Amino acid sequence: MNNLDFWRRWVVANALGELVGLGATFSIGFLAFSATGEPRSVGAVLLLAGATVLTGAIEGAVLGWAQWRAMRTSFSISLKDWLAATLAGALSAWFLGIVPSTLMSIGEQSGGASSVEPPLVVMMFLGGAMGLVLGVVLAIPQWLVLKKHVEHAAWWIPANSLAWLFGMPIIFGGIDLASSVDCVLWMIVGVAATLFLTGATVGAIHGAFLTRFVEQSVSVRSESM
Repeated sequence: MNNLDFWRRWVVANALGELVGLGATFSIGFLAFSATGEPRSVGAVLLLAGATVLTGAIEGAVLGWAQWRAMRTSFSISLKDWLAATLAGALSAWFLGIVPSTLMSIGEQSGGASSVEPPLVVMMFLGGAMGLVLGVVLAIPQWLVLKKHVEHAAWWIPANSLAWLFGMPIIFGGIDLASSVDCVLWMIVGVAATLFLTGATVGAIHGAFLTRFVEQSVSVRSESM
């Protein structure tokens, strides 16, 4: 498999992984919120935040498996190692990502004024900044696995940071656009398209870095034989 074929396979894997994994995570969160309604106490806010973080394990598991399927013929990395690393990164990122909204909700429940949602362009900018940071969090556990197999694996960290700098604004903008339509079917289609596009964009960016590691991995395996 040449580098271009690997990159295409990686992009598709990330697109489908985010569509299924993040889609399942969002769906569970939406159903739970619809069933319980707006949290009315600090305890309820913390419980909802904890449940949200745990559902992030779904995204981590699905994405980790999809990525490993795309990379298994080019890297001698076990499913167990990559899955564990992706799960650790996803749970850590979800935990840190949920902190700001949780603190704002606790402030409201404690008697503070209701927060006013900023304009979409501001939300997308903040989403990009969040992606820049959370991309590092996502990448570190995977980097610990990659560095055992390739040289210069530390590039995987800025690669993910750059990828999610572009990926998070797509999520914020796409979800906002999809939620503005009246038809439930079109809303579902819009969310699905957003998640697929996000995964493809993120995969295209950090996949361009990952393809640079392919030849190194092949070389390492050849030397060990």
